[in-house]
Amino acid sequence: MNQMVGYLIRSNRIKKKMSQEKLCKGICAISYLSKIESGIAEPNEAIIEKLFNNLGITYISDQELISEYKDLFNAYFDAYFHQEKSAEIEERIYKNKEKIQASALAIEYRLFCVYQAGDEKQVAAKLLKEMDGFKEYLTDETSFLYYMAKGRLADSYDQRVRAYLRARQIKDSSLCYEALMYEAYNRGEYLEALRYCTAGYARAMEEGFLLVARQLSFLQGMCYGKLGDLEAMLIAYNRTRELFRGDDKIAANIDYNIAMAYMSKAHYDDAIPYLLSALKKEQEDLALFFINHRLAMAYKAMDETKIGEVYLSMAETYSKKLGGVYMEMVKLARLYYMNNGEDSDEYGTILMRLFDMEDEMGQDFVAFYRPYVIDYLKGKRKYKEAMRLMEEM
Repeated sequence: MNQMVGYLIRSNRIKKKMSQEKLCKGICAISYLSKIESGIAEPNEAIIEKLFNNLGITYISDQELISEYKDLFNAYFDAYFHQEKSAEIEERIYKNKEKIQASALAIEYRLFCVYQAGDEKQVAAKLLKEMDGFKEYLTDETSFLYYMAKGRLADSYDQRVRAYLRARQIKDSSLCYEALMYEAYNRGEYLEALRYCTAGYARAMEEGFLLVARQLSFLQGMCYGKLGDLEAMLIAYNRTRELFRGDDKIAANIDYNIAMAYMSKAHYDDAIPYLLSALKKEQEDLALFFINHRLAMAYKAMDETKIGEVYLSMAETYSKKLGGVYMEMVKLARLYYMNNGEDSDEYGTILMRLFDMEDEMGQDFVAFYRPYVIDYLKGKRKYKEAMRLMEEM
């Protein structure tokens, strides 16, 4: 409690740009105020009241109220990490914010504001930065929330990883493993990502945190697919189907990802049944475009162009709704379907343009076109460039 009193005094003094000398004049010595702010001293209620009066604060010490507000924060952060609605809880916190900010839960309120900022990253980052000078007042509970937010808001990979690792030191939560997994996966470090998936899944099941367990199981399948371990991939995805039983959207994503893993190894006959299964379950235009496009490319690779043309026409229909790069993808596929079309300069120009869109479309998008680029370069007798890309695979 002394530490939180010290935090309230120091944070509000700094906010009001008030010196220690001015705040404690006629109340106590500056050295004693420093000890109060550090949570070292045990000031009597009269001194605390005078200091708060000088700051214009009515300190809330009612334990019944504090317990009520603490329950609100626990409920809010629990809902946040479970991706559940919390509008009613948020409304009650905001309604009592003046009292909360003048209580031992002031830091919880600051963290609440950081998480509430949501997608407004600059606002959230500014609020979090304001807490940097007060880290000594954090408890294990608030430290965990602080470092998880710091990881989410950091600009660089190294900063994010350091923050998540620090959060994990404080609390060995499956949420930390999930966050670290995404960082490794997005850098193409699939073995490391898989380690976080495996450990995080086990931890999530111990916690009973089904949401995280589901996500990590799904991502474990993705990692195995990227590493080319198709047997382990199928085991992970079959488990994920059970965890998401009845969710057609996830089932379609699983089918599509399995198909992509097979296509990456040129196992088109294995990929097609999964793509057809995904097609039956999917409803969103963008996903339907990709499924039809991949079916067209798979059937072409198997020289079943009449069937492939049907799916290519469907992909073209969706591409007209989506525009931009998706129309380019269909245009490239049309050239691929033409006799000697892939030898044309237009084919090469579009292909290389798509292959250069990692920033806009992501690694998986570019990886799909790598074999086509390699074949094109070989056809142009650019063997060194083709070899370099093969080594990257």
